[in-house]
Amino acid sequence: MAPTTPFYGLDSDGDDEMALLEETFKETSVPYDEEVEVFAKYLDDYTLESGSAQQKLAKIFRLVEQYSDYVNERAQALRERLRLASTARHGKPLWQNASDDNTAQGGGATRDGALSQSERLQLWEQEAQTWDLLRRILPLRYGQKPSTNSQQHGPHWDEFLETVEGAAENKAVLEWLQMSARVRPDIDDLVKDLQQNADRGDILAHGWLHTKTAIKMYKTHMHMAGTVDPQTADSTGSNLKSANGSMVTQLDPDVVIRQKRKLAAQDEYFERAIWLGCFELLRRGRSMSEIRDWCQERTEAWRAVSISGLPLALDGRGEASIDDPTSILLWRRMCLQMARNGGTDDFERGVYGILAGDREKVEAVSRTWDDFVFAQYNAQLRGQYDQYLVEKCGLGPSSPLSQFGAVELPRSGHSSKSYVDGLVLRPTINSEAKSVSRTLHSSILSNGLDEFLIRQGDMLALESRSNSKQNELMSRLLPSQDVHFSASSAVGGFANLSDHQWIRTMSHIFIAISELESITKPDQAPDRRLPTKEHILVSYIGYLRLAGLDELIPLYCAKLKGERRYICMSRNLIHITDRELQVRLLSLMSKMGHNMVDFVNIQPQLYLDDISEAVEDSPLLHTERHALQILAPGPPSLKYGRVINPGVLGNNPTDPEDTEFALPDEYLIRSMEWMLLVTGLLPETFEYGVRIYKYFFKHKRLVAARALAERVSCAEILRLKANLAIPDEEESLAWWDDVFSPANFEPAIDAMDEDDVTPEISREQLSIIARPYYELESAIKVMDCLETTAHVVHQTRDDGSRDREAAKSLADNAKLIKNYMKPLLKDWLLTSNNYRKEFIQLREMYLPELVMGYASALHAAGTSSTRDYLLECMDLAAQIAAEGSDLAELLVKTGRMKELLESFASCSKALAIWTTDLKKGQGPNSKKYRETGWSRELWTIKP
Repeated sequence: MAPTTPFYGLDSDGDDEMALLEETFKETSVPYDEEVEVFAKYLDDYTLESGSAQQKLAKIFRLVEQYSDYVNERAQALRERLRLASTARHGKPLWQNASDDNTAQGGGATRDGALSQSERLQLWEQEAQTWDLLRRILPLRYGQKPSTNSQQHGPHWDEFLETVEGAAENKAVLEWLQMSARVRPDIDDLVKDLQQNADRGDILAHGWLHTKTAIKMYKTHMHMAGTVDPQTADSTGSNLKSANGSMVTQLDPDVVIRQKRKLAAQDEYFERAIWLGCFELLRRGRSMSEIRDWCQERTEAWRAVSISGLPLALDGRGEASIDDPTSILLWRRMCLQMARNGGTDDFERGVYGILAGDREKVEAVSRTWDDFVFAQYNAQLRGQYDQYLVEKCGLGPSSPLSQFGAVELPRSGHSSKSYVDGLVLRPTINSEAKSVSRTLHSSILSNGLDEFLIRQGDMLALESRSNSKQNELMSRLLPSQDVHFSASSAVGGFANLSDHQWIRTMSHIFIAISELESITKPDQAPDRRLPTKEHILVSYIGYLRLAGLDELIPLYCAKLKGERRYICMSRNLIHITDRELQVRLLSLMSKMGHNMVDFVNIQPQLYLDDISEAVEDSPLLHTERHALQILAPGPPSLKYGRVINPGVLGNNPTDPEDTEFALPDEYLIRSMEWMLLVTGLLPETFEYGVRIYKYFFKHKRLVAARALAERVSCAEILRLKANLAIPDEEESLAWWDDVFSPANFEPAIDAMDEDDVTPEISREQLSIIARPYYELESAIKVMDCLETTAHVVHQTRDDGSRDREAAKSLADNAKLIKNYMKPLLKDWLLTSNNYRKEFIQLREMYLPELVMGYASALHAAGTSSTRDYLLECMDLAAQIAAEGSDLAELLVKTGRMKELLESFASCSKALAIWTTDLKKGQGPNSKKYRETGWSRELWTIKP
């Protein structure tokens, strides 16, 4: 079956997004990598576990840690792969080859589309930062006490973290920023250019070599020993005086500030390299032992000592435990003075700015968004600790220690939020601050993740309503909640529907936050904006469908609330027609806690609603009813009666095998196939089936109606849902009369309800429920038979040599149509009280034409095969003329009685004239002849 035809009466170039959706189903081109299945596996493991509220919290935190560990491993692996590839190609570090777009894969496109390997690495590192931040912050925000290390900074530090509001979270953020900085280029690589400008080759040690050499040369030239007097060194011709200024005459660390003189130009580069290295070591949270080793390698151990007070290393190894609060306060204040009033280089002031918590000095050497955030949170945390120690020591405002080097403390929480939000206004980092990753990080830091998810959902809904055909696919699943929202009103960056990695990340963040909220706030009022946030997860589910990961869809739909989970599954699983896969998916739904009954109940209604929208948008379908016209105009012929036009079902008249119909019709049929697989719902199945047939008949979607009759037959429904032993149609065309004869009305039929609570349905009740569906199915089968008759007659008229073959086809077809016509000849669509008005319209639209078509089919079979079919036609005339016949009244009402009488007259004439049979019929002694009183001799004209 190839359901591709657009709506009848609708513009094929219009809003036929369903056709585009089906093409997407068939030709999936969206790639995916192993992370999709890994994330799903972790989520599946969590979903299947149960326990107390505390146990569930611990499991969610473990889930976030698993995501964090996995993403970090992926980022590290990709970073190492790119490093090796870059070194092999260029012999220089990766950070110097950032412009190489396609390293490691020969310059071709990657699985992430057109992204280069370096861009992929950047995405993975951003995601790793995201999960690392959540791993550190969520336990603090949802009731888990912060972990402390009493060996790191002494007992006062532990008490500070436990008692001061926001301190533990500030520390967690600071550690996150330190860890994130560790993916920067190696420090030796960062200072490499400065080392080269220092003109000292590979020599790292021995301090200011060029300045030392200059002083030694001066002393040799002057034949002097001891300390050089700065005034004497400024004499004319001195090598310690140059156009750039006077050079220092001593080599102690503070000589530049004390003498207000300069180092040799090369040593200034060396000095800057040393302080840059120290800044990066502190920025990355390296331990004091690592800092000491780095400085010792350069014979600059004094620098490690000068920054050893409270470096706040990430792991705490090698930290000095200082118990005296006064010493800590004094140390910080000395560092603050050095940051503000000392130092010869911005990086030197930045180092002491970190130790003192001076945000401005750290900002002066900040280059990226997270550098600025580090400056804020470092100042916040150290300022809080300073204030805590002042209070701990009982120092009043008038105390010299309180006044010396005091820093105005930012208000906890509020200042950090406004600071982070304001970073988008800084020109140097404006672009980075507006990126998706930094907007997400900002929302997490400022505790505004809920609002971010709402805005992200709004953005996806807005994009789905764009003019792009691809985006129209999501418009039904992403209804807009905020009619006033626009892209221009959003501050920062948000993911698009095509940003699959960020959609995946945000979906799992949404799931984790939703689970935490439901556990910690079970009595919270329903969130009216929850559907908007769910847009993110629905978008990810759409990606899973496009990637062909159908079996993951029930897992993620289980995280949606209410009916939306079933709507989402219905939309995203409708393309599946493989019966085994459907059964497997239903099993997964049950495993995930879905109600399969609700799922199959919602699905046909969903697509019926889509059809209703299409009909309302089409005046042709909505306001006009076209009578069925299957008979050619003109009087009946002697051989074939009224000629039946090919294309009875609205298909291609030249191709009786044409089975194309519109995709919306196909989805209605598929929804019925899904319903067949779930036990129970016997009345609902027939009810939906009748509604679908009703639409098909009303709007002449007759090829689709034939497909429904073939794929979801009344007999099949009764076999599967009522457990009735109904033979195949080939074995018994009259199964309805056998199953629902009055003799079988006593026993009750078990409707196989899965909860075993639905009252049993008697066979008589079942016949009432099923009859409208059976009658509509019979009507479409009659039309299918008429199509066969039309095609055979058309071929025979063009090629008389095919008479014998045609006779057999017409005879076989007449046998089928005779059985299918039985329900139509007595009270067709009159026994049900439902849809009475619409059924009356269908009777007037179809029944007269079908009865006359039936007469023509018997006529053609009678003149081609055996005259018994002509007798059947005469019997039909008697049946219509019988007292109480509903057909006679209908034919008169519709003005078709005269045409039918002319057909019967032609048939009687053929019966009188046609004296030979190509195929031998039943003899005059047969049971049929005796029961009906038939007599061929009565119609024979004798000379």
